[in-house]
Amino acid sequence: MSLTVTDAAGVLREFEEHNPWNFARLYQESLGLIGQRVNVVLGDLVADENGPLIVSETVTQNCILVSKRKETAVAITPLKIAQPYVRMKNDCISLSARFMDELVGTKKFTMRYRQITVREYLANLGGGAANYILDLGFDEVDPSDLQVNDIILGGLPDIPEITSHTAVYLGDGKILHHRPHKLSSIDDLTTADIQRVFRYAN
Repeated sequence: MSLTVTDAAGVLREFEEHNPWNFARLYQESLGLIGQRVNVVLGDLVADENGPLIVSETVTQNCILVSKRKETAVAITPLKIAQPYVRMKNDCISLSARFMDELVGTKKFTMRYRQITVREYLANLGGGAANYILDLGFDEVDPSDLQVNDIILGGLPDIPEITSHTAVYLGDGKILHHRPHKLSSIDDLTTADIQRVFRYAN
């Protein structure tokens, strides 16, 4: 199925109607979890006694820092999880770009994504983000040969015909990704819709 730019914009509006994760919601839900360990599962914050993050009012390693005075909550962790979704600034492609920039020691992936216009962004939703990935020096590889740090391109959750959801394969059956209007998370590879796989060639 090929979607037009107008269709893609409509899909984004539908996502926004389903109680999206934003900074205000992260603060409100973190308030009731102060002192507890948490995880992010498929983009949602959940209490988990073995979770990688702790909700705290003081800065500590791997925490969601809550400020009641400022009414804010922010994740402080190198894991890149628990970040609210902001289209074209903090979404699945920008998350993958930041990961690759740190891996390679450059800023070119993030800088290229920042140059994309809204119209190009919506067109990518309709036609897939493969051209953006290939232009940055990736080679397409067989999905059966999936390796650590490969970029997975698949359909948006529940809408597989929109082939623009990216994820980074971390190994051990885990992916790092950012579902639309959710929190960034590390989830099982089995939750990914793997349609195409790309590997950085340079």
